Amino acid sequence: MDKNELYIDTDSIIENAVHVIKTPVYVRYPHIGRMRVEYNELCVRLDKLCSYYDESSGQLTDKQRDLMCKQITAMRSYVDILQQRINYDIQYYSK
Repeated sequence: MDKNELYIDTDSIIENAVHVIKTPVYVRYPHIGRMRVEYNELCVRLDKLCSYYDESSGQLTDKQRDLMCKQITAMRSYVDILQQRINYDIQYYSK
């Protein structure tokens, strides 16, 4: 074997590793960024729905209140699951 074949460019390996470490995981894995955007948008929608429900519940029918409560519950569950996915993927891809 030639001596040059055994040479490993450790400087470039270190530079590449530093670049990866400094780059946030959600930038390296765009699906995490998309989930974060979706999470934020969903939180805004949920806040609006809850505000509307609080302000208008006296003017709503029983059926409307019931359906809105079910919607709020479903949205909160979805927000929670989405946050769990984000946390898991950040942890998984940070290894």
